[in-house]
Amino acid sequence: MSNYGNIIKGVREYDVQSQMMFYDLFIRSVYRSAYSIVENENEAEEIAQDTMLKVLSRTDLLNDDVEAMERIMRRIAANAAIDVTRRRKNFVFSSDEIPDSEDAEEDEDSYDFSVEEIKEGISLLPDMYR
Repeated sequence: MSNYGNIIKGVREYDVQSQMMFYDLFIRSVYRSAYSIVENENEAEEIAQDTMLKVLSRTDLLNDDVEAMERIMRRIAANAAIDVTRRRKNFVFSSDEIPDSEDAEEDEDSYDFSVEEIKEGISLLPDMYR
């Protein structure tokens, strides 16, 4: 049995040393796949870690062929990176949602209270809200 075969056998038996060898074998290529899509080191590291955890915890995803296993893991990482990119795009504001500086100035002027008016308003509040 090849060295990779022994690693896979150990991973299936949840052997920690085999899991670390498996991790060391694939982490760089998984990270590169994620980074090529998200172009952010921290997000790529997170995706790579999640991919490794997913594969190590689900032994049904393991493949006895090292090249096929690498393709599977790179595909999982790429899909996760695409999901992150899609979520990131959902946070972009449209130009309608960004307030103009002129609108902000108008809002500031409409709330021009004197200190006395504020003190009077506070005194009208119930005790527990003062």
